[in-house]
Amino acid sequence: AATLLPAPERGPPEWILYVDLDAYYVSCERRDRPELADRPVIVGPPPAAGPTRGVVLSASYDVRARGVRSAMPVAQAARLAPDAVWVAPDFAKYERVAEEFRACLGRVSPHVEPLSIDEAAVRIGPGSAERARAAAVEVQSMLRAELGLPSSIGVATARVVAKIASDRAKPGGLCVVPPEAAAGFLAPLAVRAIPGVGPKTEVRLVAAGWTTIGALAAAPEGALARVLGPA
Repeated sequence: AATLLPAPERGPPEWILYVDLDAYYVSCERRDRPELADRPVIVGPPPAAGPTRGVVLSASYDVRARGVRSAMPVAQAARLAPDAVWVAPDFAKYERVAEEFRACLGRVSPHVEPLSIDEAAVRIGPGSAERARAAAVEVQSMLRAELGLPSSIGVATARVVAKIASDRAKPGGLCVVPPEAAAGFLAPLAVRAIPGVGPKTEVRLVAAGWTTIGALAAAPEGALARVLGPA
């Protein structure tokens, strides 16, 4: 877990903005259909179309609060949120907006790493935490004004920490983790907060007594490999 923290550097650390568009497919549809703004929305094959083995692609946060998740079978989601408005996906639109998203970020920094259709890491160079926060606020405002989309941004000097911070900031928030605060920020979080730790890995880590990132970081050298096997 120590690898989550930024490695010692000779010069000042560079800040990374981890930008994540909130409920991306839903946000695209709400942008183009204002009547959906205050409605519970699910993007996926509508159950009214007849028997389907389709799954939920995205759900608004109010629908997620009822237990609906991405990849959930349509029939199950319809039972949990019977009043939701179902919208068929428009993948061409989502790809087009994703290109606009990356273009916007490219005006902030030449160092943009797309990580998925709705996520990107933006390296903005060294500076104070206040400067990094101001850059993140500027990006959020730009994405809202130019694309009509909400975003959550994690700001840190290690990409994985910035990713975790963006998850903690959802929806629509901003979380800045200076390098000297990274260990304290990570320590109390559940091990499942680490990107790539799925349910099966979490069960094995918890069974070994490592319920938090802090506990995992304090594990004896070699202990993790004995539990999970070699990398």
